[in-house]
Amino acid sequence: MMYANPTGPMATLLGLVASVIFVWVAMRLSVVLPAAALGEPMRLGESWTTTKPISAALWGLPCCCQG
Repeated sequence: MMYANPTGPMATLLGLVASVIFVWVAMRLSVVLPAAALGEPMRLGESWTTTKPISAALWGLPCCCQG
């Protein structure tokens, strides 16, 4: 016997979109920790600005990993 998904397809889609956005934001901000490890502290705003030229390309990774 098959049971219906109690959350429905809309909740599944919302969860997928939210996880892709979360991973994209995390990748944009992930430059901060390696910079600190190298002794060059970086603020979150600097990380966001530094990754701006590749921000469009960063959409590909979370989209590929989720699919």
